[in-house]
Amino acid sequence: MLIEKSPDSSIALTSTRSFDTTTNRVEPLNVNQRYRIYSSYLTRYVGNQTFTHFKYDEISCYLLVNNRVGNVSAKATEIEESFKRTFPDLLNYSSI
Repeated sequence: MLIEKSPDSSIALTSTRSFDTTTNRVEPLNVNQRYRIYSSYLTRYVGNQTFTHFKYDEISCYLLVNNRVGNVSAKATEIEESFKRTFPDLLNYSSI
């Protein structure tokens, strides 16, 4: 298990959108189907003792910041900035 190998780790995920090849319809970026499933599962089964939960509905992303890091808000901001640098066009995919 990841938390056993790296007890201070935090987890971030982004949910890809579905694409219907029959109609060429692309699911909207915000609150897509996978995100709804993942966020429902994480909210229900991952408590607040180990992680603080951050939901980003507009881009269907979910962040679990490990409470062992101390300043959870600062760590969340650090991870957000890392995502922005790594995926600078993340918010520009709505027209695809």
